[in-house]
Order: sequence, then C-alpha cells, then structure tokens
Amino acid sequence: MKQIRKNRTISLLILALCAGLIAGCGSGAVQPEEADTNAPTPAMSETTRPEPTAEPLPVVDDNALVYETEKIVFQDKYNEYAVYSLSRNMETCTLGNRMYGFEKSIGEADRAARIRETEELFRRLGIDPELRICLYTTLKDTYIEDGSVYGRFGSLTGADYTAAVLLGVYGEFGNYGMATGYARLLAGETPAEIDELSADWAYYDLNYLCFQPAFSSEEDAALCEKLALAFAADYVEKHGDAAYLELLRRSGEPEEAEAARAALLDFYAAKGVEPVLSPILYAMGGANYDYLAKCEYACNYLDKSWSDPDMIEAGLYTETYLHEKYEDVRDCFETLGKEMRQCQEFFRLYPYRNELKVFIVGSKAPFAGGYYRDDYHDVFLNALSVYTHEYIHAITTNCLKKPIVSWQAEGLSYYYQAKFSRYFCEIANYYHDISVFPTQKWLLRHYEEYGRPFDTEKDWADECDRKAFFYDAYFLGERAKNLYDASASFLNYLFRQFGEREVLDYLLDNHDLTTLTDMTFDELTAAWKEENDARFEKHPKWKD
Repeated sequence: MKQIRKNRTISLLILALCAGLIAGCGSGAVQPEEADTNAPTPAMSETTRPEPTAEPLPVVDDNALVYETEKIVFQDKYNEYAVYSLSRNMETCTLGNRMYGFEKSIGEADRAARIRETEELFRRLGIDPELRICLYTTLKDTYIEDGSVYGRFGSLTGADYTAAVLLGVYGEFGNYGMATGYARLLAGETPAEIDELSADWAYYDLNYLCFQPAFSSEEDAALCEKLALAFAADYVEKHGDAAYLELLRRSGEPEEAEAARAALLDFYAAKGVEPVLSPILYAMGGANYDYLAKCEYACNYLDKSWSDPDMIEAGLYTETYLHEKYEDVRDCFETLGKEMRQCQEFFRLYPYRNELKVFIVGSKAPFAGGYYRDDYHDVFLNALSVYTHEYIHAITTNCLKKPIVSWQAEGLSYYYQAKFSRYFCEIANYYHDISVFPTQKWLLRHYEEYGRPFDTEKDWADECDRKAFFYDAYFLGERAKNLYDASASFLNYLFRQFGEREVLDYLLDNHDLTTLTDMTFDELTAAWKEENDARFEKHPKWKD
C-alpha cells in the first residue's frame, strides 16, 4: 500500500574488530542483572516450549553499531499526515533475527538487561522470530507495526514489555488481554478467583481499549487483568503454549479472530455468562493516533485531535466522542463495519481486499467532509456522516468505466449514503429540522405535502429530485453546481424507468447505458428533466 511512505536513511559505521562486544549489546564489560532462572514456572506443556536456560546471549560482532535517522510520514496533496514520526539517532545491534535499537541516553546496563530479557523470553517460548525493537526515553506511547515495537523505555517494564514483544511477534491487532495475560503467566503470577460476572459487560472483549484509563475505570481495568490472566492459565493448561500462541496470532486477523472469540466465550460460559463479543480489533495508536480500529473491511486511524464538528453543532456528540468511552467506540465501529458489509452485499462486489485505510483526522484538516484517493486506495475524512459516502467510492471505483464519469461516481455515493449510513441520517435529519433551515422553500413544501418532519432514510431520493428542480440542476458535467443532487436525481429517474438492479448492473459491469435503451445520453437527461419538472411544476424555485 502507498498510504504510508517510508523514508529511511541508514549510515553504517564499520568499526575495527576487537575482542570486546559493542556497548549495550555485550555481556563482558557490563554485567546486567541475570534472569532469575529459579523463579517458579507455571504449569505449562514441556513439549511445546523449552525450560528457561542461563545460556549467554549470541555473540555480536563489533561492526553492528548503526546510526540511523528515520522519519515515517504520509504525504498528502493538502497536507502532511504522519502515522508516526520519529527523528532519531539510534544505536542498534543485531542478534540473529532481531534488531535492538536504543536512544543514546539509555545506559549500557539497561540495554544489556533488556536484550537479555527478550532473548530469554524467546528461548522459553522456543521461537526465533524476526523482530525490531526500538526504545526511547522521549516517546510517549508504544506503537507496534509490521513486526516492529516502538516504545518508551521507562514505561515498558516486566509483563508490559513482554506483552508488547508478543504483540510485535504475533500481530499488532492481536487481542491485548491474551498477550498481557500470558505475559503475567510467564512472570509466574498466580491467577486469582473470578468474582461475579455479568453477561452484558462490554469489557469482556479484553481488547486494547478495555485496559486503557481513558476508556475504562480502574475497577474495570483491574477485572480485565484478572480475567486475562485466568483465561491464559486455563487455556494453556488445557491446550499447551503453542496452541495459545497460535490463538494469539489468529486474534489479530479479522478473518480468523472468531477462533479467539470462541475460546473466550467457552471460558466465560464455564463461569456462567455468555457475553456478546465485538468483532472489532484495536491496536495502539502511536505518536499521532489515539488508537487503530480494524474490521474485515477497513482499518481506521483515529487522530488524537479529532472531533466531529457537525455532530457537535447538532448536539449529538461531544468533543470527546470516541476518545473516552469504550461502549461508544464499540458501537461506532460495529455500526460502520455492519454498514460496510451491507454495501458490499448490496453492490455484489466480491472478493474484497482488506487493504483500505481510513484516516479520521482532526477538525482543522484543510478539507471539508472527506475524500477518497483511488491511486492510494485510502480515505481521509473529518466527519462520520461522510464515512459511508467515501466507502462507496472506495468499493465502486474499480468497477466503473475509466475515465470515471463524475455523475456516476458521485451519484452512487450520494444516493446510497442515506440507505446505509446511520451517521449521515442523524446529521441530515438535524439539518432538515424546520427550525434549522426555515428559509428552504423546497423543504417547506415537503412539510406541506407530507404533513410530517423529514425522514432522511425514507425521503432522500425525493429530496434529490426536489432540489434538482428547485435549483434547476439538470447539468451533469464535471464542474456542475449541485452535481451531487443532480446525479442522485438522475439515477433515481433511471431506476424508475429501467429498474434499480438492472441499472446498477450496467453501471458496475457493462458500463453502457445504451444497452438499456435506444435513447442517447442527451435524450435520457432531457427526459429526466421533463419528468421531474412535471412532478414539481407547482413548486417554487430558488429564484422565485
């Protein structure tokens, strides 16, 4: 994917070979704290993981010191958005399949201790993964991406560090509770008895947000910790460590995560509860994003500064919406996931590539609403009400005839956003309230005819027709004013004349409307105008 462009400038300083090991990677000059190999080991399958050993670390030769400056950014035609930005002068060394990097301010003893701790973990697990671990004193949050762990040295200690390493190995979207529970089990912690459980408790998901102070209370997070450790101990005792680690890997893949949810449900059922677990996967957000939310259809990056100006103005949500309450976050992304699935099924677009990235950015973004970029296959938006509109662009663009005709692309997205988008309907209903737009003559006529408030889900196609007439918007050219309303109205006319499914099949497959009728395009648009004018001939226009 091209959403994130990686610019890495690496200059290698090759040192003369000498007898000692490099600073921070050796065990000769620096004596780090030795791992306590006599610590009690939980009851685990001896056939799946070797017992801890006190063997020395692999030898690192002296030319492994690397000075690296790196900045990873996304370049956008409007602005520059960074998934995370790290400008640094790191000292790194390589041990087999692993690369360890440290800021210069991290001392030699601390480096050696952290490397020894990590290598000891992999010996216990019997694995030799490819992994990159970069630790800083300045980084605020931990971020995991593509087999790399970026974290703040002082905040990643003990089981927290082990959990981050496990997620780096088995996938950044892996179930956070499964990783932390297993890390605590490896540290020798004993599971506690679980008290009363409730079937409707959302935090049984045990995902990343369930443990974060911004999204859950201290009591909720503490219960999550207990459940995570108890689940890990129970599963490992029954199935062994290798099976547990495979379950952790599967928990981070939307197409395979059902296995992890099923294992959690079995654990809860044994304790007398049957909660509904969320299909949404979450990951740490890194420097610029609060968190990442992934489903089968898209991966969403929520900007830490994001708030929805439309929803706030309408009094529907607060500035902290999606930043502090897990129930709201879960409801939002489950809703969006359901709507994306409905769009897929309705437009009959299979198979689907799970490569779409949606950047939900702050309200100060230099654009209004959102946009889809075909060349990068990603979406930028600052209002949830346009999410489905842009998603329809993302899944229909490759089906439309090239070069894409504006009225077809915008007509499909604009017409069907009201059919599938809860957020669009919420905000549209607010703006259609008579107290908000009291001067819209076409809207007043709607109230007169229907005798009820505007219902976007039911009345959207009718509104597009009314507005096309009201503004005399019958031109479908590239830069047409009111292109959105006109395009949706023209589609509505075609649907009435030839059948909705038939028109969609032609647009998304055959591309040629002349296979539906002997009329030319100009004749079709003239007929649309004539019919629409006849429908609303007694209505006022904007200039009246």
